[in-house]
Amino acid sequence: MGGTRRMGFMFHMDEQSFYEDCKLTLLTLPFLSLNKLEIPPRMFLYGLSSSLGCLFTFASFILNLFIVIGQLSIKPAIKNLYFAQASQQTTGRYYNLGLWNYCTGTASGLTLCSHPTPGYNWINTPGINEALPSVRLSDGLFLGAFILFILGMCFTFLLWIAGMPLCCVRARSVGASMSTLVGITFLVMLTALIMELVLIIRGNYLLHNADPTWSGHAGNSLWLTIGSVVSLLFAFFCYGGSCCCVGAKGAEAGGRRGRRGKKVTPFSDKHADMEAGGVGAAAGAGAAGETGGVTGGGKSPYNLNQSVYHTVQQQSPRVSQQQPYQDGHYSPVVSSQGFEHQPRNEMGSPHTPASPRQQQGYQTPILQHSDVNTTQYN
Repeated sequence: MGGTRRMGFMFHMDEQSFYEDCKLTLLTLPFLSLNKLEIPPRMFLYGLSSSLGCLFTFASFILNLFIVIGQLSIKPAIKNLYFAQASQQTTGRYYNLGLWNYCTGTASGLTLCSHPTPGYNWINTPGINEALPSVRLSDGLFLGAFILFILGMCFTFLLWIAGMPLCCVRARSVGASMSTLVGITFLVMLTALIMELVLIIRGNYLLHNADPTWSGHAGNSLWLTIGSVVSLLFAFFCYGGSCCCVGAKGAEAGGRRGRRGKKVTPFSDKHADMEAGGVGAAAGAGAAGETGGVTGGGKSPYNLNQSVYHTVQQQSPRVSQQQPYQDGHYSPVVSSQGFEHQPRNEMGSPHTPASPRQQQGYQTPILQHSDVNTTQYN
């Protein structure tokens, strides 16, 4: 019954220690530590800048996608995406000019669209070529603008894909690389925008001077191009601003580094204190062992591997000479009437072999030298 109670008490103690260990482990976890959930301002600004840069890059990609697929279908969302529209007042017919082709129609709606051709030359449109018979525009100019729009769409897509995982990487090189690539894409789209503006403004001027019955205006694709360029400009500023949020020393970029190159995070302070306490306890134990005559690195003067239980008859004369304290032949013992003095034997033991109180087979723990060969006497 007593053994059952002892086992229950030990199980209760083990259960309490288990709960304490679990509590300590949960408190040391970074995502459950309530006092470590404060986000530094620079970390928040870096994440915000990178996220906004990725968002603006995605917006530019969507706009470029609609620009490229403009007038490839007669669906309402796509047939109205064109760069310029030229209309003749006498016939009431208009022509929508895009990257791939032209579409013609009247007030009732579109009637037909030409076969898509990459880098379509607007001067080849029926009606316009009749109004401007002497004007020739290079096909390479329209083809160059077409290539720039395709490159802008591909670059923005790749930058958007690359920007999503890189938002979580705090490094100045990441922000600098992304801002550089976004800046190059911005220049590409800006060049395409300038080329389209020149074609629209110059073509409208020449067409109106040749025949006053013709008029022209910009289409929806031009405004989409302006929105794409502005989005890339904002993305460039966001990624460039993320470089300033890292800090001069880059201490908060990917975690601080110790003198040995080990990564140090704000959540490792408690673990460092626990490790320091463990090292201090080990050092204290080592110092206590050295004070007692056993050093950590030296050789012990006693044979610790040998059994420490020997009878008095198994002791060597050399060990008996190394008893550190023998001030008298009497040793105080506790009895029912108080302290009594009993005579010591030659080994300093308070019980003599002839004493009736000594139990048969009693063994006194003795530390022996490792170089002493003990001989058992029968």
